[in-house]
Amino acid sequence: MKAFLFGVLMLFVFGCQEEQPIAMPEETAVVVEEIPQYDRSAFPEDIVLTEHGLFGYWEESAFSIDSVRALLPAFEVVAGTGSSEGQTWDILTVKQGQTELLQIDSDFLGNVGKVSTSSSQVGVDTRHRVGMTFSEVFQDGTDVACYPGVEELTGEVICAAPDRKQLFYVFSGSWDGPDTRIPPQNELAAWRISSIFWTSK
Repeated sequence: MKAFLFGVLMLFVFGCQEEQPIAMPEETAVVVEEIPQYDRSAFPEDIVLTEHGLFGYWEESAFSIDSVRALLPAFEVVAGTGSSEGQTWDILTVKQGQTELLQIDSDFLGNVGKVSTSSSQVGVDTRHRVGMTFSEVFQDGTDVACYPGVEELTGEVICAAPDRKQLFYVFSGSWDGPDTRIPPQNELAAWRISSIFWTSK
């Protein structure tokens, strides 16, 4: 009898409890990094390279010769093909007369994959430019992330621009060490930026 009453009591207690809702995991918000509002008047150069790509032709833009010609009407824009290790891709070259100012590479998906320059006429949002020395770019105490160049950049050193993730400087110079190693900073001090490039994420 006691066992029966205990069973009825337990059924009453648990049967009368309200059903608790199942806690669902909160959705993780997708953070989209916005392109900052650059003050175009702060850059006197006609062409400016930024952390988010070519000024006015931002990252994730479609690879299009018409778009680049519309952005840079004062310059000649020529379509071509790049190649490396058996692979080919579309490129655009921006020229002023016989001088090449900029190369824009596609990313195989129809978007801009890389923008590079070897001209001091191209501005950069870091205020650095081709021709500056390593010691001018990286002052004492500045964190430096560099690696030795490979393939066509063998013998050179590639460093991320200060406080940038997608903008890189290629430094050229000479030293007695192997190409697979980065020279010590006292050796790098006099090396100069030979080119600057931006890559998509």
